[in-house]
Amino acid sequence: MFSLIRNFATVMKIEDKVKNIRQAVLVALLLSATVVQAVAAVEQTAADHEDNGRQELAAIDSLERRGELTAAMANSQRAVWHQDRSQLRTAIMYYKRALATNELMHPEVANYYQALYNLVIALDNTNNIDEAINYATNGYARARRDTTATVQDWANQLLAQVGCCQLKLGRDAEAWRTLQQARQQAEQLAYRHKQSPYYATTCFEMASIVANQYLNAFKYNDARPWVDMMSQWLQKLHQTGAEPELLERYAAQVDIDHAIILNRTGQHDRAEQVYRRFMDSDYASSYGGIYDQAYYLEVTEQWPALLKMLPTIEALELQEQTVPTLDYLLSTPSTAFKALLKTGHHEAALRKAEEIIGLLDTVRSNQQKSDAAELAVIFETQEKDAQIARQQADLSRQQLVAGTAIFIVVVFGLAIFIFFRQRAAKRLGVAHQQLQQAYDQLEETTAAKERIESELRIARDIQMSMVPHVFPDPGNVRFDLYASMAPAKEVGGDLYGYLLSDDRLYFCVGDVSGKGVPASLFMAQATRLFRTLAVQGMMPAEIATRMNDALCVDNDAGMFVTMFIGMVTLSTGHFDFCNAGHNPPVLGASFMVMVPNAPIGLIPELEYQGEQIDSIKSRQLFIYTDGLNEAENQQQEQLGDDRLLELLQQADCVSSRQVVETLQQAVERHRNGAEPNDDLTMMCLRI
Repeated sequence: MFSLIRNFATVMKIEDKVKNIRQAVLVALLLSATVVQAVAAVEQTAADHEDNGRQELAAIDSLERRGELTAAMANSQRAVWHQDRSQLRTAIMYYKRALATNELMHPEVANYYQALYNLVIALDNTNNIDEAINYATNGYARARRDTTATVQDWANQLLAQVGCCQLKLGRDAEAWRTLQQARQQAEQLAYRHKQSPYYATTCFEMASIVANQYLNAFKYNDARPWVDMMSQWLQKLHQTGAEPELLERYAAQVDIDHAIILNRTGQHDRAEQVYRRFMDSDYASSYGGIYDQAYYLEVTEQWPALLKMLPTIEALELQEQTVPTLDYLLSTPSTAFKALLKTGHHEAALRKAEEIIGLLDTVRSNQQKSDAAELAVIFETQEKDAQIARQQADLSRQQLVAGTAIFIVVVFGLAIFIFFRQRAAKRLGVAHQQLQQAYDQLEETTAAKERIESELRIARDIQMSMVPHVFPDPGNVRFDLYASMAPAKEVGGDLYGYLLSDDRLYFCVGDVSGKGVPASLFMAQATRLFRTLAVQGMMPAEIATRMNDALCVDNDAGMFVTMFIGMVTLSTGHFDFCNAGHNPPVLGASFMVMVPNAPIGLIPELEYQGEQIDSIKSRQLFIYTDGLNEAENQQQEQLGDDRLLELLQQADCVSSRQVVETLQQAVERHRNGAEPNDDLTMMCLRI
């Protein structure tokens, strides 16, 4: 339950000594003075904090009116103010307004990327994961075009956030590749500036954030290399002469993460040794260190020790003016109830359950006040009608989710209350059984999802194995051939193939209607038919006719494949071909003009018409699917035929492989982070 708090503290990098001193004083007051004195002190602190907050916003407004702050910088400062107070929806709105222009780029470009990074964090914390990935990806692409070391550092941090978001979405393999790329780039930057502790610190912080993401996801083996990276850069920081206080805190963070991994991988004695070393550090008694202790004790199920810590944590939350919310009820009070239950304090657990139930009205009231306050701010800064409609819809969804969650908590609390009064011991057993069933169902759902993903990966591997991946050496004196295929989904419907038979070279490129599993099955059948008929020495038009006859049989789904089939006599360069409804290839510097034929699989008993060219020696033949010329960017603008010809004319490449790879890079640049809208297949041939 303490994992979210711990991860948030890591991201925000709590280092304020004054804050720690104030916390220590108030915690001591809460533990030693009367309750009345403690509550009065906290209420006075909260009032002072609120007054200071209003003064800060008024100062920002005044500076903007006098022209000492640009509108973008003022909105960025307002966003930070609301984000510090966990008013994330309002913060997101102000960040978007600040980033709507390039004003934040001047005079300091770091202002822009700091605001962008904070926006990504806020979107992530409000579960707008896809939008967070979109902003981070676009920001990364923009930052990579700037060779300044500071901007490159921001690019690496944004890329790491993309990986963390992918991990939250369950895209583990993709997240691992993204995070490894961010790590490699960050370490290269740090090694280029090895005399500066700043970039070494960035590497450590990146590793710490990623390690916590994996720990929170219970992926302890995946977290291990990131904790090792933390240790590596801690040593580098020692060499750069970083501040001793920073080094001590970083060493303690390495120890606590290492202890968790050791415990969850069965090395319990070693874990306790490392944990005791963490407890000997000054950091262990700090604000972040206390939550690290609680997280370790909860993960390792040391309930008696965790129970002893709860008064300190509750005092910290009182000092921090923690507002009771649904998330709060599901964290500290819920963890306290669980610890009491596990240690046999049934009566105390009953009182904690009653306390949770008693806080429900407060939770509802606080949620309504928070929603009303945020709506008021948004109403003042957005167009009235459109913003009200959006916010009302958002508020309705939140009220539905909150109402459902509160109903579940109420029912759960009432059940505990009634049964504790009647048969306490029996009720605890039943509650434990129900919780275990819920965990079992979750495990079954997770296992089913992983099984489906595994089967799709296997299907992709099988499909990719059906197209050739070994091509002739580019130094071949007879011909130079290369092709590639990239499905838009796990599996796709594009295909290509070639077959060398004595002096004849057969080849094809095809595009099946639709995408996904159905298209991949149709693609597999078409690929098999092409190879079978080509082996028999048929002409391209006859191959298309025979394939059409076979694929029209029992084709109730109405699927079809556009296909370009060619055969070159290598000694003479004579070129026979048949185009079945496919995109016209590029021969030399222009598109081929061909006889139209219907796609294969649509019209039974159709005779396909073939064509020929006397020789294509020393001329480049480029064949592709519409995933190339119809590739779209985030504004849904297509690459286009004219741009395709321009790229082929500009390509100064030696081999067919270089031509294909050059076009692949051009498509990626054009998409600029947008998801592929279609399968992409390309083939280049020179005789």
